[in-house]
Amino acid sequence: LYDLADSLAALLDEMQGEGVSPEAVADLDVANHSAHWARTRAFMSMQDALDLARKNAVFVSIAAGNSGDNTRANPAALDLAFTVAAGNSRGTLTHFSTWGPFVDIVAPGEDILSLRAAGTDMYASVGEPGVRIVGPNEQYYLADGTSMAAPLVAGAAAMLLSFRPDLNLSQVENVLRMGAIDIVDPLERGDSLVGPDTVCGYGYLNIERSLGLLTSGGIAFTSPVRAARYSDAVPIRATPTAGYFGGWQLDYSVGMISDSWIPLHSGSAIPPDSLLYIFDRPDINGFVNFRLTDMFGTARTVSMRYVSNDSIELSSPGTGDTL
Repeated sequence: LYDLADSLAALLDEMQGEGVSPEAVADLDVANHSAHWARTRAFMSMQDALDLARKNAVFVSIAAGNSGDNTRANPAALDLAFTVAAGNSRGTLTHFSTWGPFVDIVAPGEDILSLRAAGTDMYASVGEPGVRIVGPNEQYYLADGTSMAAPLVAGAAAMLLSFRPDLNLSQVENVLRMGAIDIVDPLERGDSLVGPDTVCGYGYLNIERSLGLLTSGGIAFTSPVRAARYSDAVPIRATPTAGYFGGWQLDYSVGMISDSWIPLHSGSAIPPDSLLYIFDRPDINGFVNFRLTDMFGTARTVSMRYVSNDSIELSSPGTGDTL
């Protein structure tokens, strides 16, 4: 790790020595923003800045924040922001990471090796003087924060584009999301959140799986909406990602936690109108889970709440009663 950090520092020195201009850096199509937006805000709103980046097909990775709860704050909660929460070595959220429905993905954000400016110790003020300074000549930090996690996702996006420069911005974002490993209990409180959820988004960054999507493709649900309530027939729709064109198998199960999957439908390709099946089961009340498996054995899941009849019935007053 120290060798890697040294090589990055040497690269930066070399770029500066060769006169790499700010304009050349501005032409890069991957960016990381860890809530340091003061200079940007002097010229435009944060939403305008993000819209401008997206208009120019620039992938922007934004740190969720370090509130330890689901506080919404900009730029992480802006429309179309690609927001990154911080994960730990157990594969769950760190205790300090902001979480919520605006989070897209989780990446490592605890004890991350980082360069240290000489004579600085940013953890001294929080009771850890010298504790996190490591490495030869004390040149490095072991740092925490979503500001550590967001650059890793920016780097993952850059790696994807180095393999497939033809990908557009939406494809890059989808490949990162769909390649993530599902976190069923992100807050370690006994939850069972199958599939994308409103706590940690699509799960933990996994660049190997994302790279696999570029060669193997994949499919993802577009309907039903996760955690939504439905009372009528539910259209099951899906979309291919990263150019996937193969077959699919659709299964379902009933109950909040259930591994009893029942085959529902299958096909050799995603239909042009994206409709896989219309689920209409008036005899079911409660949680229903759907699993969609592609030809490479990769499965995606989504859960919804099916309400096919009234849960509460008025017994009084009755029809015709005088009050």
